[in-house]
Amino acid sequence: MNPWTQELWRLLGVLLLALGIGLFAGSVAWALVAGLALYLVWQGWRLHRLHAWLSHNPRHEPPELGGLWGEFAYQVSRLARQERKRKKKLAKVLGRFYDSLAAMPDAVVSLDADYNIEWFNQAAGRLLGLKKIDRNRRVTNLVRDPRLSECLASDDTSNRSCALTSPVDDRITLHVRLVPFGKNQHLLLARDVSRLQQLERVRRDFVANVSHELRTPLTVLGGYLETLNGLPASDPRIAPELRPTLKRMEAQTRRMQALVTDLLQ
Repeated sequence: MNPWTQELWRLLGVLLLALGIGLFAGSVAWALVAGLALYLVWQGWRLHRLHAWLSHNPRHEPPELGGLWGEFAYQVSRLARQERKRKKKLAKVLGRFYDSLAAMPDAVVSLDADYNIEWFNQAAGRLLGLKKIDRNRRVTNLVRDPRLSECLASDDTSNRSCALTSPVDDRITLHVRLVPFGKNQHLLLARDVSRLQQLERVRRDFVANVSHELRTPLTVLGGYLETLNGLPASDPRIAPELRPTLKRMEAQTRRMQALVTDLLQ
């Protein structure tokens, strides 16, 4: 039965009972007033139980109130259960998210609108030297590098990145990038690029050494071929059938010299 209908039937029953008693006692008006007063006292008692449940035990099952207040308590309890389930699910998602960030090899630092540290993973402690007591402190007060300050102050929000030396180990070079998210919040990402820089130096040195080693013999070979191809066609020292081959050799030598020059630039 609809709780409103149930409540109206109860009120009607109280009034009919009070009317019967009033007719029997010869005082209908006072009987109706007394009946309504008793009905209001009963409603007040139910409301008191509802208030006590909401104030002290909202996680427990609602009291058996019946009628309109019982339906209200049931709906409140149902919404509270749904909200608790939603919060638990959200907490699990956030927990997995933070666990994944904590497992990343790159430093991840969450910053508020004023670039104060809200959260950071273990890699940030290893690469940037951050500690738990550093939360709610401005990141530039902890990582004192002018390049980081310039990166934070840059107006180009699409490409706010810089390279800086780790405050923990000056042998470590970090590539730092600032990524906006949420409402005026930022993620500071720092990656150790020391190994990449070392490999790039090795590559450049290797290319430079190989190119220099090739340039001298190619220059000598190109000089000899140019001299031979410059001899007159009547010169008996060069067989006529060898001249096309010598020209092709000279062209390929020049091509190799151009490639070496490009590698050195």
